[in-house]
Amino acid sequence: MQTAVARHRVFAFVVVAVAALGAVVYRQCLLATSARWLQSQLADSALVPEPLGVPPAETASFVAPNTDPATVIPATPALNRDPDGTLLWEAEWANRVTGSFACLPSVGASGGVALWEREGTGRNNGLEYVPPNKPNVALGLADYYLDLPRGGWYRLLMRLWTAGACSNSCWVGVDTDTNLQYFPGGLKGRFGQAHYHWPERMCYRWLWIDDEGSVYRLERGPHRLRIDVREDGIGIDQIALVPVGRSWPIGTPASTVLPGRGKWPADVRLSPDTPSTRASNVATPFDGFLAVDNHCLTPDAAPATTGWLWLRANVPDPQQLTVKLTCPGATLTPTRALRCGLSGATPFARVPLKVTFPATTERRGFALVATITSAACPGLTVVRSCRLERPLDWWAVGPLSPEQAGAVEGARLAATTVDVTRSPVLALPDLKWVRVNAPEHYDAFGAVDLGRLFGPQEHRVAYVATQIRVRASGRYSLLAASDDSLRLLCDGKTLLDLQHWAPLTDDVRRYSIALDKGAHLLVARVTQETSCWQMLVRFENPNGNPTGEVVGLVMTPD
Repeated sequence: MQTAVARHRVFAFVVVAVAALGAVVYRQCLLATSARWLQSQLADSALVPEPLGVPPAETASFVAPNTDPATVIPATPALNRDPDGTLLWEAEWANRVTGSFACLPSVGASGGVALWEREGTGRNNGLEYVPPNKPNVALGLADYYLDLPRGGWYRLLMRLWTAGACSNSCWVGVDTDTNLQYFPGGLKGRFGQAHYHWPERMCYRWLWIDDEGSVYRLERGPHRLRIDVREDGIGIDQIALVPVGRSWPIGTPASTVLPGRGKWPADVRLSPDTPSTRASNVATPFDGFLAVDNHCLTPDAAPATTGWLWLRANVPDPQQLTVKLTCPGATLTPTRALRCGLSGATPFARVPLKVTFPATTERRGFALVATITSAACPGLTVVRSCRLERPLDWWAVGPLSPEQAGAVEGARLAATTVDVTRSPVLALPDLKWVRVNAPEHYDAFGAVDLGRLFGPQEHRVAYVATQIRVRASGRYSLLAASDDSLRLLCDGKTLLDLQHWAPLTDDVRRYSIALDKGAHLLVARVTQETSCWQMLVRFENPNGNPTGEVVGLVMTPD
């Protein structure tokens, strides 16, 4: 009996040892394969690190007023036929773009332009695709309608710029709105989790990236490629479908196909009416999307921003579009409605714009709105908007150790005022309030970036204070988020308490709050564990639009 038990124990030990050895061998093979994939991505060694670009000279030095012909810049795509059957096109040539995607001038990009999901716009970064359920964040979506001249097996490649291993993926789907896949590869990719381990050399530069060995069997004829946001901080310059066995693109080759030219997928409907925002299977005869260089109006002394309205025709028939830009309280260039002609030969146009506010502009949010109409489609009005933010006058004290934070907490900041010329704790005279300056200490969307103010920190706390004036008592929408936790006080009473540790864009939410007429003091306690240290506090009307009923006051030192 004992001999039998011993044999079973030996057998069990051998099984466990073999399983463990197999797991080690599998992991080593996976890592080796991942390393080979990573090395293959770096094959284009002619590329050099290139940062995100700045606005081109035509907008950086833009002066009002411009005449219509000089303002509207039409574009005719130049296409080269590829004998190998590769389909390659510019990412900004999407037939439909919605949400947080922005088309921006970029150094090193093909044609000087790329499609961006900028850092701070939001994420949908699960391991399996789930349709975005964050109504407070309109995540980006881009659709491309392609007519394949031949069927076969294809590999999907993109020319990407990434800010790191947490900014290097998106969702892609071919002929589907629900079964989107993780690009590049993710846990389902042949090369496992290689994209989680990108070396620094692969970041902050343009590189052609494939889908970690994934291939697509596509029939001849029309197809739809859909790209959804998964992570922010990623730029897409060019996209290619390359027949298996053919060579990869290198550098910035000329495009070979214009999305939308040719037959369209059977499930895509061309509608002369205004469609739902995320209706991927509905296209319009014309479309447009709005992008600005900086949503945070800076500098403080002369709040302004530049941007671009991109126009796109989806039908070959000539169309005469009328474009009107509005932004209450601002001076706009161009100053009047524009007319722009698009056609199948010239399907694109861009309108450089500049938004300028007086130095005395209130500290609150503003809406820049572009309204596009066409006499050929009387039932269709395309409205694109983006929010501009004149930041509140925030002052911060920190970075604080847990002991210092406890002393500040015990001092109980005054319920109605803060003296920014003195330490909040008499026993700690070295603590100083410092102003959160724009643009140095904000991200492009107006979130306070305490990491930029205090430098890299871990396990620290900061207190941030400002004053607001409410013009009418009532209920308002508070758009708020933090990285990491946030407790927001209004006149010494808790208005919001977010106890979590996650990236700011993972937890942007709207909260319905009641505010009384008059001046109020806001004090925020923001904790920092590791990595980013940010806070977003923004007031809106109940519909989520910027409000002029809640404005920031300047906390001038005495």
